[in-house]
Amino acid sequence: MMEYGGSELQHRRIARQKFVKRALLTVIALLLVLLFFKLGTILRSAAIFPIRQVYIYGNSVLSSGEVARAADLEAYRSMLAFSRRKAAAALLRDRRITGVQILKIFPETLKIYVIEKEKKMLLKSLKGAYWVSEDGTVLAPAEESVAAESSAAAESAFMKGPFITLILDNDDTKVGAPIQGFMAESVISSLKELEQEDLSLYRLIDSVSVGEAGIFVLLGKMRYRVYMGSTIDLAKFKKLRALLAVLGRADDPDRADDYARGDGGTMEIDMSFSHAVLGKGE
Repeated sequence: MMEYGGSELQHRRIARQKFVKRALLTVIALLLVLLFFKLGTILRSAAIFPIRQVYIYGNSVLSSGEVARAADLEAYRSMLAFSRRKAAAALLRDRRITGVQILKIFPETLKIYVIEKEKKMLLKSLKGAYWVSEDGTVLAPAEESVAAESSAAAESAFMKGPFITLILDNDDTKVGAPIQGFMAESVISSLKELEQEDLSLYRLIDSVSVGEAGIFVLLGKMRYRVYMGSTIDLAKFKKLRALLAVLGRADDPDRADDYARGDGGTMEIDMSFSHAVLGKGE
């Protein structure tokens, strides 16, 4: 029979003690995790510091109900369980929201401040009329009274941009999502560039129509109808500005009024080629 010395037995005893300690620590850690999740569940359902008042500020595109649902407020009954970080992250997943601040005021009040994308253009599509942001995000359905009118109604609703008429067979307009389609996307990006580069020309635009035939721009109080072809960009707008300077000022109030009354008709301009082709509309 093999005998072990005292040092060997002591070494084995220490190893067994370490193993037991590690096992106990693991069990304790698991119990603490389970306790933590159990406590979170209790706090969610318990009426400890219940949320009784919610104030929402800064929203004009989204309703207060939409903001509350996006923040998942119904999942929390307790101020202690409510997570500002998670609620803010949930709100920012909505493309219409660019900034969020949430305040917890004990014992029972939440204050939610949101920053939304601004209404920039009015989109008329096969599905109806919508407000659209500068980057092409569909913000919300437009009021019927605004959608039925022309630029005057848009101005009364604090609209600064031109109308955009989107007529496509694959119209996938969806609130909270970007406008779909290559031509529609190019219209959005080129208008954004034009506003930064040439604000006076940008403000002359009455509407931009996107259809199977291509892109049409109506400007100067319907004085000019410009066919852009299947693409539109800042370079074409610069050529159009130069052409308008030769033809006469489209923003001349007197002459523009004549055309608005129908006295001057509408001039057709084809800019789908490298050079412009002029014609007289009916």
